[in-house]
Amino acid sequence: MSIVFRIFIATILLLTISEDFGAQDAWAQTLQINPVLPPQGFGVQDTGQVISTTYPGGYYPFDIATSPQANWFVAAWSNAPGESYLSPFFSLQTLTMNNQTVSDELWISTSSQTASQSMAIMIDYNVASGLTSQTIFQVGIPDASYCATPDGDPLEHDFFVAANSKSVDPNYPSAYERDGQTPPPNPSLDQLTALTINGSVALLAALSAASPGQCPLNQSAMIYALVFSNTVSHQTLFYQLDFNWFCYAGTDPDVNTWCETAIPQMNYFMTGQGGIWGIDDPISNYVNRTTKQQYALLQGTSVMDVDIDFLPRIAQLIQTNQNGIDADLSHWQWGSFYFGQHTWGSAALVSSWTSANFSPSLSISPSGSAAPR
Repeated sequence: MSIVFRIFIATILLLTISEDFGAQDAWAQTLQINPVLPPQGFGVQDTGQVISTTYPGGYYPFDIATSPQANWFVAAWSNAPGESYLSPFFSLQTLTMNNQTVSDELWISTSSQTASQSMAIMIDYNVASGLTSQTIFQVGIPDASYCATPDGDPLEHDFFVAANSKSVDPNYPSAYERDGQTPPPNPSLDQLTALTINGSVALLAALSAASPGQCPLNQSAMIYALVFSNTVSHQTLFYQLDFNWFCYAGTDPDVNTWCETAIPQMNYFMTGQGGIWGIDDPISNYVNRTTKQQYALLQGTSVMDVDIDFLPRIAQLIQTNQNGIDADLSHWQWGSFYFGQHTWGSAALVSSWTSANFSPSLSISPSGSAAPR
């Protein structure tokens, strides 16, 4: 995940809000809450410019949107500054046959010619079922000038979907039930009994866009991420659930050897720099709550039904006190999320994400101190 995206999310985390829970007696009457509203439309964030006149500290505006009701957004990080990755959405007409109208709304957007990748997103909203699917396409352009940053680090291209808040773009509706510049706190992790997501994730294609790849590092992955904030130690934790990982031969023989043998496993990609911790964790560390079966990495073209409770795993990782992270669950609260994919070099990846609302649901213990210790 790009450092720009990490810093951006870290600065807005405490401004991204769930419900106004109010007094403790209101918590006691609420077993499960859904802090984020389902998508009613999508905007595409222009990550090349910052506007500071409306929101403290500035925000990245929507360059395009499906409608004025767009309360979710798409972010494509690592694009050239000042250029939007995606051209304006166009909507396919609804079909009418035998006096019946197809209940889907379908929007498509494609990458601009200035992007260092060929990118597109197709959004399908089924009005009847309430299900929304985001199909994400990325193809790395085989050009060695797009392999690395000016500092020599491998250039990562993020393509993420998330819920809008006032701190993302205040000119479009927030998807968070209660949103403001001084939000009420979310329940702390020790007060939760579960933190769950439900939906389906499909891998449609994963391959090298050039053989061999034109960069030292040519890889891709699909992720679902949760962001947590610590209200006492002022720490931030990015937790990324890895659905898969693909690596292709490129110009560096040592990296090629590593690609042939590497197995995805839990690792820290940030260890406290600037108060930020980051964890990558493969989905194989989880069990489906419905089927009770352990998940396998989504390596072949297929669909995975996702029913995951993150709380036990998150609590375990925080309480290890790894790299100096605050181990007290009562100091931590969930703040925001994003999902999608990222690629490096000459990698191509197509994924699809379907849910009525792919944001987390929070289950609260009336007595508190519910998370595993």
